[in-house]
Amino acid sequence: MPVASSFCAWWRGLTGYQWLVFILAASGWIFDCFDQQIFTMSRSITMRELLPDVEGGRQLTLGNWATSIFILGWATGGLIFGPVGDKWGRARTMALTILIYAACTGLSGFASNWGQFALFRFLTGAGVGGEFAVGAALIAEVMPDAARPHALGSLQALSAIGNILAAVSLGLVVPGDKLGWGWR
Repeated sequence: MPVASSFCAWWRGLTGYQWLVFILAASGWIFDCFDQQIFTMSRSITMRELLPDVEGGRQLTLGNWATSIFILGWATGGLIFGPVGDKWGRARTMALTILIYAACTGLSGFASNWGQFALFRFLTGAGVGGEFAVGAALIAEVMPDAARPHALGSLQALSAIGNILAAVSLGLVVPGDKLGWGWR
C-alpha cells in the first residue's frame, strides 16, 4: 500500500475505546507541553514575582535551575510511572499522573519561596514524564498494528499544539513589556 494512502486511512476502523485512549493521552501530552512551554516563556516574570528581593542575575540562575529541576522530574516520572503502569494499570496510572501534574502546576502558583517552587516544579515534571510514558504505552497497547505507528507519531506531533497554545496564551495574558523581550 502506498505511504500516502496508508497514512490517510490509519484512523479508519478504530473503536470508540481506541479513540478515547488516543484523545485522553493526546490531551494529556498537549497540556504537558503547554505547561512546560508556558513556564519556559514566563520564567523571568515568575522569578521576578517569586523573588523580588533577589538581583536579576541570581533570578535568572534560579529560573534556569527550576527548569532543570522540572526536566529531572520529567525523566524521573517516566522511570517511576512506566513500571507503575504495568502493576496498577496504564489507564489508572495515566489518570494519577495527570492529577499530579495538574495539582502541582497549580501549587507552583502558591509557592512562597524558591524551595517550594522547585519542589512543585519537580513533581509537575514527574507527572509529565509519567503521563507520556504511560500514555504512549497505552496507545501502543490498544491500537491495531496498522494504526500504531501513525497514532504514536501523531501523539508526538501534537506536542507542537501544546507549545503553540502556550505561546498564544502567554501573548494574550501578559503584555510584551513584562516578558523582558527587549529585542522586539
